Amino acid sequence: MTRAERGTFQNSGRQQTGVFPLFVPRRGRG
Repeated sequence: MTRAERGTFQNSGRQQTGVFPLFVPRRGRG
């Protein structure tokens, strides 16, 4: 997990869990 993804996890992960799993794979592969 990169620093950018980690920050997104804390913000989006707490507010919208549904967006997190769909949002991460795109960044991880991209």
